Order: sequence, then structure tokens, then C-alpha cells
Amino acid sequence: MAEQPDAQQSLTERVVIVTGGAGFVGSHLVDRLVERGDRVVVVDNVVTGTWDNLAHLGDRIERVEADVSQGLALDTLGDRAPDTVYGVCHLASPASPPAYLALPVETLMVGSEGTRHALEVARQRGARFLLASTSELTALHPFCGMVNGSFVRTRLHCESCRFSGGSLRKDIGTSPRLMSRNLESM
Repeated sequence: MAEQPDAQQSLTERVVIVTGGAGFVGSHLVDRLVERGDRVVVVDNVVTGTWDNLAHLGDRIERVEADVSQGLALDTLGDRAPDTVYGVCHLASPASPPAYLALPVETLMVGSEGTRHALEVARQRGARFLLASTSELTALHPFCGMVNGSFVRTRLHCESCRFSGGSLRKDIGTSPRLMSRNLESM
């Protein structure tokens, strides 16, 4: 298992990869990470997000246009590809009901294979890992199914979350927990 990042590591040396960083929530996270002084690599296929959300950052971030269910494609950065990474924040997923109902297979793939690929990058580069999910899942405990009266709508995210949770247990030997954390603790 990879060594955990040094908590005392200089802020200017921190590299954080954000999948889904061109989306609404992801772009706000990217803003905050850049403001904090991190080097940020955004991986997004811009199917539901847009690079316009990050245009104000110019060349202060690195952009990789890729479908994370196929891999994070960090090799496209060439010699700028990070060897070590402080954190991988996996936010990639169609999040609005119209988007994920129009893209059911893609939603399942990004929640399953996308999570697996993001975890692998975190493990290979010794990074912390953050898995974020849609708010549709917050009311699913103790069972998956009914949120706002829509079984089909939440079922897509529920199944990809189950796979993601299984990946976490298998890959890093821990059970995922629902939690709210301040960004400073990452």
C-alpha cells in the first residue's frame, strides 16, 4: 500500500487531481484548491460540465479531457504528469436527474469503473482519496430506493455507490463512511 502524503508538505508542492472538476461542484472545489495554493489537475469529459466554469483560472490549472471510466489519461500531460499526488477527489458523475436519466450506463460506469481508476491513481501515487456522491444518496440509508418519490432516479446512483463502496473496501481495506469534512482537513 502506498505511503500517506506528508501532512507537513508545503502547500505549493501539493498536487490534487479532481475528476469532474468542470462541473458545478467540482469547479468550486478547484477554485478553492487553487486559492489554497495547490497544483490542480482537472480530469473531465465535459459531458455535463463545461470548461467555461474554469476559464477564469487560465493556465493555473491543468486540464485533461477524458472519460474517467476509461482511465484518468494523466499520460496526456507528458512530462507535466505528477509522480506524486497529495489527493484525488473523485466527483465525476452526471448529477442532475435529467442528465443521469439520459446517461444511465455512463452514470453507472463513472461510479464503478471511474471510481476504480481514480482509486488506482491514488494508490500508485500515494495520495489521499475523496469520493463524493450526489445528494440523491443522502436519504438512502438504510435502504436504496425512494428519495423524492423517484425509485428509478436514485437507483442508478445507488448501484454505482454500492460498487464504489465495494471498491473502497477491497482496494484500501476500509468501509466507506458518510461524513462531512472541512476541506482544510484533507
